[in-house]
Amino acid sequence: MRYYFNQILFSLLLTLLFNRCAQVGQLTGGKKDTTPPKLVNATPANASLNFNSSQIILQFDEFVQLEDLTNQLIITPSLKTLPEITSEGKKIKIIIKKEELKSNSTYHFSFGSSIADMHEGNTVKNFEYVFSTGNFIDTLKINGLLTDAFNNNPVPGALIALYTNFKTDSLPFNVVPEFITKTEDNGTFQINYLPSTTFRV
Repeated sequence: MRYYFNQILFSLLLTLLFNRCAQVGQLTGGKKDTTPPKLVNATPANASLNFNSSQIILQFDEFVQLEDLTNQLIITPSLKTLPEITSEGKKIKIIIKKEELKSNSTYHFSFGSSIADMHEGNTVKNFEYVFSTGNFIDTLKINGLLTDAFNNNPVPGALIALYTNFKTDSLPFNVVPEFITKTEDNGTFQINYLPSTTFRV
């Protein structure tokens, strides 16, 4: 009788123990990632001088993707052939025709917010890659505010183009601008890495 009592008591204890261990809970997965990707290496290095490469590799600290690149990317001075830009794991690869690059010129790739991490979509704000085909980086800039002439309100998302060719009054229709940018939401704009010369805006 005592043997059966001990067996029943042991079974009850086991049942209580397993019920306590097998509580159902929701997995949280930890805190949400809110950190954008960080550039850890660039080949050739950012701000390289005497650039002579047909390929640029940007290495980030996490997997990245490209979003809305067509509308976000601005390259100055403008290139005759658009580069081929792809994301591969933690890398962004840029293929350009180096024979089309101007000598002694500073090239500026402005990615806007087109680079994001793969899982949470955190974007790198205003990411830039710069190089010079000469032995120095141009450092001049132009900035301003664009407003509507009828109501004086700021104009967002407008194209601002700089030309060095003054031969025609129909520049936007007949000539590709050397430098270009878009106005911000508040109508302001800025173009960096300009050479020392005269422009028409």
